[in-house]
Amino acid sequence: MVHNERSSATAIESRLAHHLLAKLGLAMVLTMLLATAAWGQSQSINGTIRGRVTDTSGAAVPSASATVLNTATGFTRTVESGDDGYYVVPNLPLGPYQVTIAKAGFANLQAKGVIIQAGTEAVIDAPMKVAGVDTVVEVTGGAPLIETTVTDVGRTINNVEIENLPL
Repeated sequence: MVHNERSSATAIESRLAHHLLAKLGLAMVLTMLLATAAWGQSQSINGTIRGRVTDTSGAAVPSASATVLNTATGFTRTVESGDDGYYVVPNLPLGPYQVTIAKAGFANLQAKGVIIQAGTEAVIDAPMKVAGVDTVVEVTGGAPLIETTVTDVGRTINNVEIENLPL
C-alpha cells in the first residue's frame, strides 16, 4: 500500500511540474510577442540612417566613424562601420540630420539636409577619397522620397490631429 501512495504522489508531482512548465512556456511566448510589438512600434515612430563606407575602388572601409547630428535639437550619435563597411544608426528621433563620415587618411564626407520621418530609413553611402586631414567632401540632399526598403505606410501627424484624438 505504501508503494501505491508513493506512485500516486509522484504522479501528482509530475502533473504539477508539467502544468508549471506549460505556464512558463506560455509566459515566455507572450513576452517575446510583446517585445516584438514594442520594437516594431519604436521603429514606426522613429527613423534609421544606414549606409556603406567604401574607398574609391569600392572596397569596404572598416572602423570609419559615422556621426549623425539632428540640426534642430543638437541630438548626436556616433557609430563605427563594421568590417564589411556597413553602418546602421537606428531609432533616431524625427527631424533634419547632418551625417559626417570620417576615417584617418580619408577626406571627411558630410551629407546635409537628411530628413528623417516616422518609419523612414535614409541610405547614405560614403565613397571615401584619399586626402589630407583638412579635406571635406560635402553632399547635399537626403533620403529618397520613395522608401524601397520598408513596406509600411505611414505619415507624420500634426498637433491639431493629436489634440483631436479620442482618449
